[in-house]
Amino acid sequence: MKKIFGLLVLLYISTAAVLPVAAQSPGDDTSKASELEAVINTSVINYAQAAYFVLSSAYAVSGRNSDVNQDTAFNSALEHGWLSKKAAADAPIKLGALSFLIMKSFNMKGGFLYAIFPGSRYAFRELVSLNIIQGVADPSMTISGERFLLILGNALKIMEDKS
Repeated sequence: MKKIFGLLVLLYISTAAVLPVAAQSPGDDTSKASELEAVINTSVINYAQAAYFVLSSAYAVSGRNSDVNQDTAFNSALEHGWLSKKAAADAPIKLGALSFLIMKSFNMKGGFLYAIFPGSRYAFRELVSLNIIQGVADPSMTISGERFLLILGNALKIMEDKS
């Protein structure tokens, strides 16, 4: 439980710099705390949620500043080719697609096969080999909110260690 809390704090800190907080009141539904709580309680993460949190975190790591919400993050990921053109914002994201989104948005290089065939299959393998994805995993499985935040926290830790 301490590990989950630590990862949530890391995710909160990394995304707080990017998202506009000045216009938020303590009872505002768009506050980061309520967003994180909603994700934790989500049984299956969708493409828009994944794009929002991954791109927000990547922007915080890379220093790019942008106003990000779920719609703009999803559309940005689609425009960059980081998500399948067939992806729907409210459809459940698979672990392979999430892996590719993480690799691309954090500008991770990957191994030999990923360099030759960049895609969800080898992105998934790369994240497993980096120990970002842990435990029983398959590229075609959906992800709970809690597991999603663990994976994203592991990616943030790897990126932080590299800088």
